[in-house]
Amino acid sequence: MIKLLLETSSLPQNSTVLDVGCGLGATSRYLAKEYGCSVTGITISGRQVEIAKRLTLAETTAVRSTHDANAPPQTSNSDFIPCPPGRVHFLELDAESILPHFSPCIFDCVWISEALSHLPNKPLFFSHAFSLLKPHSHSRLVIADWFKSPSLTAGQQEADIKPIEDGMLLPGLCTMEEYVKVAEEAGFTPVKEPRDISQAVARTWYVSCSFFPSSTISRSLIAMGKGYLLVPRLVTRAVVIRRLARARRLGLLAGFPRHAERVCEWEL
Repeated sequence: MIKLLLETSSLPQNSTVLDVGCGLGATSRYLAKEYGCSVTGITISGRQVEIAKRLTLAETTAVRSTHDANAPPQTSNSDFIPCPPGRVHFLELDAESILPHFSPCIFDCVWISEALSHLPNKPLFFSHAFSLLKPHSHSRLVIADWFKSPSLTAGQQEADIKPIEDGMLLPGLCTMEEYVKVAEEAGFTPVKEPRDISQAVARTWYVSCSFFPSSTISRSLIAMGKGYLLVPRLVTRAVVIRRLARARRLGLLAGFPRHAERVCEWEL
């Protein structure tokens, strides 16, 4: 997925990148190590920040002193971890608070993969992302996400999409066209057509679904897991996965939460 996004966006080497919804920092580290980028990764989970920092230090300790002098210029002198030839910095931060936290016009790229669908106020995010990007031709907003079909009936929305939204704690899935409209209203200009990669990643979810072949198993696991946290969460995930697979087969959902339906890029 990272390589596909890089191919689509043509991100220049040594860019300053804001990785929104960075998780454990895999993408941030890849951009730093392979592209020499200076990456700030943000997540709402303090625990993820701790793990991301620990993983980064474990990967880079042996070469840190050799490459530190060649790292890109810092915007914050003490918080970046060298990840030669680039560097990374991880923050616990709500994605809808990025503009108050960062100064305008400091990033070459805002990168958000499989996270935007979780944000309640998408127009606010697009507006903030536009303000954070430097005003030059290489600035870009890179997005991978999953979307619902634009032609759902009310019954399909209620029966197949709403349970997925509820199970994944989503504020409501959008169509691709809605993303484009909001992006353009924020000032962005689409530079490439969205790319649908659903078929390439669908097998991941069908295989996952096969681990939970019947609702009887799900009910049994719920009964066995009463009073514990892991099993009910696993079952909830399983039920959502099964609904995702069903919606995909019916043509109601052309994407999955951990693999984007479409990949797109906007620039100033």
